[in-house]
Amino acid sequence: MAKLRSPVRVETRKLLFGLKATTFVCDARLQSAQFQNRRDPSRMIIVHRSTKTKGKWQTSHFDERGATGDVQDESCTAALKELSPREWRLRDVSPKR
Repeated sequence: MAKLRSPVRVETRKLLFGLKATTFVCDARLQSAQFQNRRDPSRMIIVHRSTKTKGKWQTSHFDERGATGDVQDESCTAALKELSPREWRLRDVSPKR
């Protein structure tokens, strides 16, 4: 049985002077992904298709008190750009079936 690859992965790009940029990227199979803050585990982010605007992606923010806000983006990759793999840990992924 073939092992399924996650629709969310970490990509590292080399920049000038030996610096590296690390970001999350996604593919078309992603339905939603949950991230947890590495320093404050009560902070969570869920990236999913927008519930407000058809065709867009939404980043929903949560803390210990509940929902704290959301951001609308044009694509999944754009929604993931605000999340640094150094600050956020991928907790759960829901791929399309």
